[in-house]
Amino acid sequence: MPVKRFRVSIGTSYYCGSKTSPADPSSNNSKHKAGQGITLTTRSLEGIFFYLGEMVRTELGVATGEPISLGVPREAGRPEFNLFKLEHRLPIRYEPWVMYDSQIFSISVDPSGQNDASSRVVQLLTDLLALQSSAKSFPAPNLIAITP
Repeated sequence: MPVKRFRVSIGTSYYCGSKTSPADPSSNNSKHKAGQGITLTTRSLEGIFFYLGEMVRTELGVATGEPISLGVPREAGRPEFNLFKLEHRLPIRYEPWVMYDSQIFSISVDPSGQNDASSRVVQLLTDLLALQSSAKSFPAPNLIAITP
């Protein structure tokens, strides 16, 4: 199945990836600047799980032995924003968790979504799995009835 790609232009007021350092205004930590187009590639559900797994392995330092934070830094006094983070700890109350290789890993729940989107990502994946499952279980008919 061919991979679909499409190009999107992002307006300067919506793009946050080209911030400069206050100490050095000429510095730029991004490959893209506001107003430039970026290329998005659609992936399968399996690809999403693989990508999230790579994020977890990087943050936990599985490959290198040295954990690396992938959180998005913010201004002083505010915690970094995590798109998806799995922590090696016991769950608190109703947090989602998993046991892997006799070790427990938990996902923080942030209902506001201000500091951590991990639980929202898990909910989206659950919804996508349900959609994929129901689409396979109930295939669409080849003919569509049209009434005048």
